[in-house]
Amino acid sequence: VGDINDEFDEEEIFYSKLDDNNWVFDAKTTLTDVARVLDLNEDFFDAIRGEAETIGGLMVEMSGRMPDKGQVIAYKNYRFIVELVDMRRVRRVKVSRSPEESVSQQE
Repeated sequence: VGDINDEFDEEEIFYSKLDDNNWVFDAKTTLTDVARVLDLNEDFFDAIRGEAETIGGLMVEMSGRMPDKGQVIAYKNYRFIVELVDMRRVRRVKVSRSPEESVSQQE
């Protein structure tokens, strides 16, 4: 049995802000927390999330399989890059925001 958390526990969000447009997230980070860090609406990922609850799960959901290291998935003006993956799961994801809305739209 792992840790048991309740609604009063403070969850640590494991990420690094590289600059104003780039972040690196631990793949276990929830999509709600990712949206909060990126200052997005909580429903930003709803159209693409499927069953995913974490950013690593989102990468698997969007690619339709276990993604390869370096795989890039674009959504709206964001690029999600798989930075670290092992045999069974995505471990780290880099998120880059493009200031232009012209980045490949996937909806």
